[in-house]
Amino acid sequence: MRMTISSRKTLCVTAMTLALISGAHASATRTFISGAGNDSNASMNCARLTPCRTLQVALGVTTLPGGEIDALDAAGYGSISTTLTSSITILGVPGAAISVPASGAGITINAPGNTVIVDSFHFTGGGASSSTGVTLNGGNLVMRNSVLKMLTTGLAVNSAHATLLNVDVIGNGTGITTTGTGLQPNDGVNTGVTEVLLDGGSVINNTTAFFMNGPGLDGDSDPQVTILIFAIGSGLTTSISGNTTAVSGTGTGCPCSNLGTYQSLNNPH
Repeated sequence: MRMTISSRKTLCVTAMTLALISGAHASATRTFISGAGNDSNASMNCARLTPCRTLQVALGVTTLPGGEIDALDAAGYGSISTTLTSSITILGVPGAAISVPASGAGITINAPGNTVIVDSFHFTGGGASSSTGVTLNGGNLVMRNSVLKMLTTGLAVNSAHATLLNVDVIGNGTGITTTGTGLQPNDGVNTGVTEVLLDGGSVINNTTAFFMNGPGLDGDSDPQVTILIFAIGSGLTTSISGNTTAVSGTGTGCPCSNLGTYQSLNNPH
């Protein structure tokens, strides 16, 4: 059967339409954001030459797990309202910022068995009420070369693990808060599910630097500690100063006056 010119045109238009629909639902392993970007570029997967404007939109077209969002320049990129449930890397540059809204979080993570990496971002609440820089409810967070500042809570870790490498926690209501069982600092036995390891950076001028919620006891005299100052291998130390209260907490067996300190090149795990 011979195909008419009209039929060929119809097929061509249909094919182009299907391609556009498919492209709208595509994703890329690596996406980009910029202060000069536009969120309408999500249709082009927030590519290097056509970056998006906000983290939230870029996340929507980033392949997960294992994708990466890169900030190209210093700008405010909003917050991520969607809970991260799988591994992703979010890379910033000096001056790249995540603005945290009142009664919200800059990033919320609930990704058991996965790791979220955040590098070179400033999380700022601007004094907004009930604001949290990062809420970590499951999985692992690795944060590098970043700042948590002017938040109600800088970092909240609930039955999860966080490693802060050269991170500054400055001028918050509570710098870091943890909930869950940690490790025994005296015998190095790690039976807990909650840990925050700090290597380098500073924790300064917070109302309360560290708040540990009810780690409890595991049958011996050692309280479970969930926040550790630990030199992983860089030899860096974490500066802690100017806080109204250094360490506090609640619950049975709470180590309200204790902070596990490991200035050692040996991992205590």
